[in-house]
Amino acid sequence: MPLSITAVLISGAIVLGGLFVLELLREDNWQREIRRFEGMKMGGVINVCVGIGLLIFFRSLMGGEKESPWLVGLIPGMVGVGMLVYVFFMAKPVE
Repeated sequence: MPLSITAVLISGAIVLGGLFVLELLREDNWQREIRRFEGMKMGGVINVCVGIGLLIFFRSLMGGEKESPWLVGLIPGMVGVGMLVYVFFMAKPVE
């Protein structure tokens, strides 16, 4: 039984439409990954800056005494360093 021209055109449009939808989904996934990595970069830099600020604040607050809690600033600083190390060295590149 021969196919009509309309049936062939409709089936072709469905296939092309499906390919278009898949391409849009890939693009959306790629943009989501880029946003996630950029957010982690920004979060890492902010944590490092907060850590440095806490180091300076507690060091100046207590005058550099041995009992000074200035090392508390290392906690957010190291979290930020860990985030940056992950983004730049450990995460797979976004394709």
